[in-house]
Amino acid sequence: MSDMIRDVDESLKQDRLHALWKEYGPTLITAAILLVLVTAIMAGYRGWKENKLEEDTALYLQAADSENSAEALADLAPDLSGGLQSLAYLNAGGEFFVSGNMDKARENYQLLAESGEGDMAGLGAVLYNLLALNNDSEDLNDDMVSALEDVANDSDSPWRNYALYTQALVVGNAEGDYEQAISLFEKIREDRAAPVVLQTQIMALSQLYTRKIQGANNSQ
Repeated sequence: MSDMIRDVDESLKQDRLHALWKEYGPTLITAAILLVLVTAIMAGYRGWKENKLEEDTALYLQAADSENSAEALADLAPDLSGGLQSLAYLNAGGEFFVSGNMDKARENYQLLAESGEGDMAGLGAVLYNLLALNNDSEDLNDDMVSALEDVANDSDSPWRNYALYTQALVVGNAEGDYEQAISLFEKIREDRAAPVVLQTQIMALSQLYTRKIQGANNSQ
C-alpha cells in the first residue's frame, strides 16, 4: 500500500513538473540564452573598446610626432573616439595657432566645441571666440557665441571665468555694450578662485570700458 502511495505521489510530482515546464520552459530557455548572449556581447564590447583605445592611442601619438603634426592630428581626429578626439582637435588648433594659421586654428576649436567630451567642448567654445575676436570679430557666429554663453552660465565648468571674460569681450568690443561687459567682469571679480592674471586683465578692461562710457556720455 505504501509503495502505491509513493508511486502516486511521484506521478503527481512528475505531472506538476511537466505542467510547469510546459508553461515556463520556453521562457526559461529564452532568458538563459539572452543572459549568455548579453554576457558575451558585453565581454566582447569591453575587449573591442580596449583594443580600439590602444589603436587610437597609437595613432594619436604617431600623428603628434609627425613632421606636420597639426595637419596629421586634424585629419585623424574624426576617426578617433572619446577624449582622444578632443585632444586631437585641441592640439591641432594649438599647432595651427602657433604657426599663424588662424583659420585652421578656429576650425579645429569649433570642431572641439561641437564634438568635444564634457568640459573640453566648453574649452573649444572659449578658444574659438577668443580667436574670432582677434580677427576684428568677423568670425563670430551665433552658434559659437551661444555655446560660449552656455559655458559662462555653467557654475560647474572649469572654464566659466574664461567664458565670462570672453563673453564680456564679445559684448564690449564687438557689440559696444560696455556696461554689460563690466557686469560680466564683476562676476569674475566675485569669484575668489579666479586666476590672478584674469583679475588683472578685467581690472584694466573695466577701467577702459568705464572711460568709453564716460566719453560717450560727455559727447551727448
